[in-house]
Amino acid sequence: MEHLPNEILLQIAECNWEDTGSIGQRSKIFATLSRCCRRFYRLFEPELYTQIQFGSWFALPDINLIGRLWRNPELARRVQRMNLEFVLCGELEEWPIEPTGDTLELIEETLAEMFGPEDDHEKDIRRQHLLKPCPEAWAATILPRLINLKSFGIVHQHSCGCVIDLFNRAALRKRPFHQTTLPFPHLREVILDSHPGIVYASSDIFNAFFCLPSVRRFLGFTIYEGNEVPEGDQVLLSPQPYSRSVRELTVANLLHSVGRISWIDRACTKLEYLVVKMAVEEKDFSWAPEEDEPVEEKFGFKTRQFRQALLTFTGTLRELHLVATIAFDMFWRLYAEEAFGSFREFAVLETLVIRHAFLVGRSPDPEAPPRNQVPLFLQLPASLKTFEVLQVIDEMYMSLSIELRMLVQQRGSFPHLQRLRLFVKKVDESILRPLRVDCQTAGINLEVFDPNIEPWEWEQIPSFYLQRMTRASS
Repeated sequence: MEHLPNEILLQIAECNWEDTGSIGQRSKIFATLSRCCRRFYRLFEPELYTQIQFGSWFALPDINLIGRLWRNPELARRVQRMNLEFVLCGELEEWPIEPTGDTLELIEETLAEMFGPEDDHEKDIRRQHLLKPCPEAWAATILPRLINLKSFGIVHQHSCGCVIDLFNRAALRKRPFHQTTLPFPHLREVILDSHPGIVYASSDIFNAFFCLPSVRRFLGFTIYEGNEVPEGDQVLLSPQPYSRSVRELTVANLLHSVGRISWIDRACTKLEYLVVKMAVEEKDFSWAPEEDEPVEEKFGFKTRQFRQALLTFTGTLRELHLVATIAFDMFWRLYAEEAFGSFREFAVLETLVIRHAFLVGRSPDPEAPPRNQVPLFLQLPASLKTFEVLQVIDEMYMSLSIELRMLVQQRGSFPHLQRLRLFVKKVDESILRPLRVDCQTAGINLEVFDPNIEPWEWEQIPSFYLQRMTRASS
């Protein structure tokens, strides 16, 4: 052991942590190792602070850690990754002990730096949050000190808005960032999460992160388009100006979007990777449309409008996923959907993953022809390497197989095509066999899978709607 180089020892410790996936467990592993001997202390002690996490187990030791980082800037500079997950503000159990004079002093120090004389009201509100104690308010306290932060993640459930307010202040260069040229200059990844079916975040809260200078990768989960949020949720104002530095953008479980996706323009000018996964809420299934408000107008994702929003990135977009939850797919089986249209303009697109109905359109009448009559091989760019079709429509299974055969037979027009992947509920090998032969001849890898559906997606579909859909298809 004594002859092993430090790099190998660090790699062994990291492998032990990666098996658990928990930042808290990582801290325990490195803390234990740092107490083994002097060499291990020098090696592992600095790693204790590179990744920190605060969650629903927030307690006095976490406040002590925040105080340590606040009063030791060199220590705070070691933090590169921070993850937050909170319970509802004020719902923690009572403090193990009453706040000490040191804790009260720390509160006043942080408030004095965060707020100016003109912000006395906001300062009083924040003080109340810190005294409850509110884990999110405490986490927001230390963020301005983390100048080397590279990755930030927050589960938005029950957020009181303190963290998003902090990032809005950074975007607007308000205190405590009023003397900072570039706030969070190394922050490259932001993950904004929520729990499906419990709480949804408004896409408006993306704005603050899109103003930071170095953010390249943004992931948002369980999102309402625009400011259409549940009662009581907080919608924050859009700060300016946007740095538009994002290159990779993932928005999963996107609700009530009609395809404008205005936040894409605010996020980037050189988008390279985009994932959009559409979703519906359980309450949407029981919505009764009025005569003058068709369901397509209220909930319909207008793929052509979405395509128009993407045309800015025809020269940069390399990977596009336009998909949906199983609940979304089942909801729309009884209604009309339009096709995306041509991908030809996306000259550097290498990977396309798309829900079948978004590709060809769909009519509620199973006997109706596909809404997109242009042959598939005339819609795809020559740069394509991987093409995946998800949630293949049963009654269009054969026509898709024929379209893909035509695509494969046009091998000269698609010199980079390497892989076709289909996600089909009922695989009919007699239909697939000619396609498999063509793919083998052309040197293209064909893979066919059963759809992998997460249990929570089924839970979003009410039983009465499943019965309704069964009757409609029979």
